[in-house]
Amino acid sequence: MSLDPITSFIVRCQHVSEEESHIKVKLTHVQSNQDLYFDQLDDAFEHIKLLVSKHERKE
Repeated sequence: MSLDPITSFIVRCQHVSEEESHIKVKLTHVQSNQDLYFDQLDDAFEHIKLLVSKHERKE
């Protein structure tokens, strides 16, 4: 049995404005060292789902 390679992400959230509860989300794809920025956490997770599904289709 072979194991699939692990795809890793780092998610960082920063509060930009405490009064408006505005955040910035930084998503780092560890294998490519690519950073992407989002205004909502849900958008970052949707992007993770997209990358993982693309990776699964390649195999």
